[in-house]
Amino acid sequence: MTQPPSKSDLLHDVQNNYQRAREGVALYNHLADLEKNPAKKALLRKLAEAESRHAERWAAMLKDLGGEVPADTLSFQARWRLRLARLLGVDNAIRHQEAAEDRDIGIYEGQRQHHLPQVDEILDEVQEDERKHRRFLKVLEQEAGPQTALDVILKRERWHHFGRGWISDAIYGANDGLGAVFGLVSGVAGYTSLAHWVLVSGLAGTVASALSMAAGAFLAAKSQTELTEAELAREKAEVEENPEEEREELELIYQLKGFSPDEARLLVEKLSERPEQFMKTMAAEELGISEINAPSPVRAEGV
Repeated sequence: MTQPPSKSDLLHDVQNNYQRAREGVALYNHLADLEKNPAKKALLRKLAEAESRHAERWAAMLKDLGGEVPADTLSFQARWRLRLARLLGVDNAIRHQEAAEDRDIGIYEGQRQHHLPQVDEILDEVQEDERKHRRFLKVLEQEAGPQTALDVILKRERWHHFGRGWISDAIYGANDGLGAVFGLVSGVAGYTSLAHWVLVSGLAGTVASALSMAAGAFLAAKSQTELTEAELAREKAEVEENPEEEREELELIYQLKGFSPDEARLLVEKLSERPEQFMKTMAAEELGISEINAPSPVRAEGV
């Protein structure tokens, strides 16, 4: 049977939780100050407000337990993270913070094993918020950089994908194939002066290179297709297990694209009425996967 914690251990954990929340407030506000995108800035402010509420709850719990609320000073690690955010940019800081939210969820889960019911009540609220924060950060990370806007345009223009796919395959295939054949022909020409043998070796090398590259391209595209199918299966499982979370995530994506919260909610509600279309939309927006840009093993082999 698990022994109940001493009061000093309990106070220590609650003080650490308070400090963690205060540092979260400082970090999210700092990122919001650095962020230029108004939608992302507003979302980061919302995260800071949630962390501030957590800090208030932990401070109230400390007072109820007769403990002392720590001074609002940041640890060296927290100050260093703020400097890194300024040096490396908001997007890199968001990726790091997403991992930190996962770590915090694990810490809170571990505290459930030996704490008082009133502490567990706060942990319920904080853990739920941390899971939301993780989803928010995931969305912010997906929307990072100008490449996102370009990808959205290219997804709408099918010819870009078809053109880029077969042209790149053809260029690299021709480069590799001609290099191999040229090396073979040069070697045979250096060995014999008979044009007949040079011609035969060139033709044989061309056929062999073509078959080899076709097989390699087919297997590579097939592997990519299988990976895409696996990612789609995982996304489908997430939609089925946590539909509300996935809808909220898609709403956030649309808000970051410039839609108002009401408009984003209406769009997602309409998509939710058609599960198959909702799944395709989530795959395109979250994973960048669509039927348009899916790799074609047969086309890769033919090129």
